[in-house]
Amino acid sequence: MMIQRKERKKIEELFSKEDSAFIQTLNNKGLKLDGYTKTRIMEGSIGIATIVTFIAIYLGIIFLIASSAILALKQLTDSSDNKQRYTILRKIGCDENMINKALFRQIGIFFGVPLVLAIIHSIFGIQFAISLMLGLASEKDLLPSAVVTVVIIGVIYGAYFFSTYFGSKNIIKEEE
Repeated sequence: MMIQRKERKKIEELFSKEDSAFIQTLNNKGLKLDGYTKTRIMEGSIGIATIVTFIAIYLGIIFLIASSAILALKQLTDSSDNKQRYTILRKIGCDENMINKALFRQIGIFFGVPLVLAIIHSIFGIQFAISLMLGLASEKDLLPSAVVTVVIIGVIYGAYFFSTYFGSKNIIKEEE
């Protein structure tokens, strides 16, 4: 195994330096050698895969923030519009804990349905992206990016969810 690596490195050095004796000998004999080795192509493709992954993550996070903000604003507006309904629920005997659970479930469904649809679409999208990038990088090279992306998305989406819940809870809270 070690011998193969040394051999590969020698061959790579022969072909990568244009002023090497091997290339000069071929040029003197009238053979113009212009090409890339597999190792050189793979090293170059890792950079391209990194750029594509970064752009995809960046755009995904931007779209996530925009959609989460829209969902949060819609839910906060609805809570403000329905404030009288929550007051009526309190008057007919619903305790605060029951109202908060209902509000949590309502916001959970409101945020959960788009998230479930996004997860379903992402499963197929990621499989397609991996098949496109298979020549550029392996699945194990792309796995850390995918895990970091899921964590970032979870944190951002969770922050919007909980801030919307606590904001709605404060809106519907009965002033005493």
